[in-house]
Amino acid sequence: MQEKINYAWSISKDHDFIYMLEGENALWDFTRQSEVVKNGVREDSWGFCQIHRGWHPEIVNDKRFFTDWRWQMRECLRLWKGGTRFYGFDNKWYVKTKFK
Repeated sequence: MQEKINYAWSISKDHDFIYMLEGENALWDFTRQSEVVKNGVREDSWGFCQIHRGWHPEIVNDKRFFTDWRWQMRECLRLWKGGTRFYGFDNKWYVKTKFK
């Protein structure tokens, strides 16, 4: 996990990016899947920043998504810098206490 946190910091130099990733996926598991059921429809999100396949199929469907965690992390950063709303960031005040 520390290697992934260090990498996230090295490419972003952004505390808020780190807090968002922690809030989205506290295990720092790039293959992690979460499931939400909305109006009886199952919606899956994946990876470090829990990217929804319906919103970003070009990322989740890319063969590198589940094989190259650094590539996935860079895609999370690209979305973050581009203004994508990540709900994990709402937990910033809780998760930031985990980091020095």
